[in-house]
Amino acid sequence: WSSVLPVHTLRRAMRPREPPYPACMQFTTDDYEAFLAYARGLEVELCPEARKLIHGYYMASRRVRSDTAKLPASYIKLLISLAEAHAKLCLRSRVLEEDTVIAVLLCENSLTLKHGASALVIPPNAVFPCDLHDQDSLHRRDVTLQQVHQQILQFVFSYAPGATAYISEE
Repeated sequence: WSSVLPVHTLRRAMRPREPPYPACMQFTTDDYEAFLAYARGLEVELCPEARKLIHGYYMASRRVRSDTAKLPASYIKLLISLAEAHAKLCLRSRVLEEDTVIAVLLCENSLTLKHGASALVIPPNAVFPCDLHDQDSLHRRDVTLQQVHQQILQFVFSYAPGATAYISEE
């Protein structure tokens, strides 16, 4: 994630008229179907940082939520499955922390709809905070996801004792 902003900025400076995400609007339905079929078949594994972030988030969430909103142990499997699905959509064989951020956001949005306010104090629709119609909106999304990643780390550090021993702060 730390390389996203510099790469985006460099691309914009070197090629101001060329979209930094040139393929974002050029796919047909058949292209999407082929893409999804290929992604489904990928085998993925969690990198240690992603696994630790999932467990840290789960531990912190269990500590701050009321009894009615407690997360069952199966919630870890859900987070892992969502992170793996995102990695597959990115055509990667390793699940990274950025995949975990998406999984956490999806789960927090779901919990917010069911129980009220987010334990992370994430605004509604933080996954897609803006209309994704051009390069600038994609850049804003990337910046927002970086900020949310930092919020998740702070949440884990604040509410999961011992988390700092196994998660490196960025």
